[in-house]
Amino acid sequence: MEFDWSQRGPFALESRERSFELLIDLPSGTYTADWVNPKSGVIDKSQNFSHAGGGRSLGSPIFTEDVALRIKRQ
Repeated sequence: MEFDWSQRGPFALESRERSFELLIDLPSGTYTADWVNPKSGVIDKSQNFSHAGGGRSLGSPIFTEDVALRIKRQ
């Protein structure tokens, strides 16, 4: 297959809005969870929480292309 990747990808981009729940395992402590737009670096959603340890569910903000999660322990 020969394709010029410099202009565009061979697959159509899906641009619908979506969100999701992420289950992560954390030790006990106080945390800040920042959902960051990787293109702009802007924090789309920030959440402070105390956690007893174990599984923790975090909900993402609504996004169209991509989102990143940064978790900091206080």
